[in-house]
Amino acid sequence: MEGLISQIIETKMLLAQTEEQCEKKTHLLKDICEKVATSETKISDLSREIKSLLKSINELIIEKNSYRDELEQNTINNHHGHSSSPYPIESLIQVPSPKGQKNKENKDQFRSLDQFLEIQPEINGIDIWTNLLCEADSPQVFKKMKKLSRRGIPTKIRGELWTRVIGNDLFITPKLFASLLKTSQNANKTEKEVNGTLLIPMDLKRTLSNLQVFQEKQPLHSSLSDLLQAFAAYRPDIGYVQGMAYLGAIFVLHQNTYSAFTSFSNLIFKSHMLKSFYSFDLPIMQEYYKVFEHYMKKKVPGVLKKFKDLDITPDMFLLEWVYTLFSRCFEIEYVSRIMSLFILSDDAFIIRFGLAILIFLSKKLVDENMDAVATTINNMVTHLEYSQISRISEKIKIKLADVNKLRIMLA
Repeated sequence: MEGLISQIIETKMLLAQTEEQCEKKTHLLKDICEKVATSETKISDLSREIKSLLKSINELIIEKNSYRDELEQNTINNHHGHSSSPYPIESLIQVPSPKGQKNKENKDQFRSLDQFLEIQPEINGIDIWTNLLCEADSPQVFKKMKKLSRRGIPTKIRGELWTRVIGNDLFITPKLFASLLKTSQNANKTEKEVNGTLLIPMDLKRTLSNLQVFQEKQPLHSSLSDLLQAFAAYRPDIGYVQGMAYLGAIFVLHQNTYSAFTSFSNLIFKSHMLKSFYSFDLPIMQEYYKVFEHYMKKKVPGVLKKFKDLDITPDMFLLEWVYTLFSRCFEIEYVSRIMSLFILSDDAFIIRFGLAILIFLSKKLVDENMDAVATTINNMVTHLEYSQISRISEKIKIKLADVNKLRIMLA
């Protein structure tokens, strides 16, 4: 009997200990739940802050672009009186030839402004490029094409060359393009807000505005709009990003809409740098900023020091250079040349060409005050000389392997 009583007492004591442990664990679980709830609240707040920050960044970009457009317009007016464009639309629209005079215009007159520029036949002969294009897969021929492209590529060959070099690893078909375009056109306002396509009409107003062919009711407005809308439907995780319109416009000037969309999409996914920036992959973008700053320290230490003194960081100018592929920095006749050089090269070209711009502007940037430096950076089209910058870029020996190695080291 005493043994039974003893067992009952021990059992009660164990139960008491178990209850105490359960109570402690219950309190612990409550604490954990409270911490989780607090963390979720903080994450939610942080998410809202990030969205608000991204919205603010977008508004700042829009404000900056508007300010820059105003600067460019003022500069153009100073150089051309009250004309809104050095290349009036009348000069781009095909008009009937005078009686007895053969019309020599391209049947697709909106494919490049280069057709209105003088082309040296011994440098850019179509026959030479046609022969090279037939053997574009040969490493030796490809190397020769890269060298010749520095002097420009004939307009009639350029679009075809880009198609051949970029390729179509994404296997985009006309049927897929038509389907994507239909999906985009059927999207509701909320979907368009999410993928950014509501910004497209506003951006087309200022895309290569001097050319005046992408604005509403102008010849290439629908073509460029369709390309950008289709891409947003093709990759909703990226959507439309301000700056894409410039890249798309260069293709639309040289190719029909489907071919331009195919080249545009494949180029973005062949270029790790373009894809990362358009995806707004901040960690990867930071890697490229650090790489660029590393090379600034080597090539333009004075400019880097000046920028640091003024709290100017690479993201303040490199972001736009990548988004637009320098197309806001130069007149239209040079933009297609830059595109050709990039297509025939790789992401290291963007680093080299960006450094070449800073080398060219180094004395001016180092000697200027904060306001003057900001004006120079935001209105480079009035300060840059393509031929000199191109030559400087050729002398900078930076390879893609060097860039990728530095990205890992500096991460």
